[in-house]
Amino acid sequence: MDVRIYLILKPSYGMSDNAAIKEMIDSVEYVMKITNQVDVKVRIHMNVGYVARGTLMEQWAIDGKYAPPSQETISQAFHLVRELNPTAILGNDDEGLSV
Repeated sequence: MDVRIYLILKPSYGMSDNAAIKEMIDSVEYVMKITNQVDVKVRIHMNVGYVARGTLMEQWAIDGKYAPPSQETISQAFHLVRELNPTAILGNDDEGLSV
């Protein structure tokens, strides 16, 4: 059995880029530990938080409470994720919803 896990980098306001990286790595380490225990192959999909129109997150962005992660943060986080899960994928589709 194979499993796909989708994780979001910096999913909420008030989170620094450094905290987002730590949360991502902690999450991947947890997923890898559990899937290794039950002998299941896993592929991590790292998606990036974005601001969608008409949402609370849009208001947070307008109010200066949220900004999506920087390119440097995305690159650093994905590099660390790939060290833990070499088949990890970086991808995001905002489905035309982002501001």
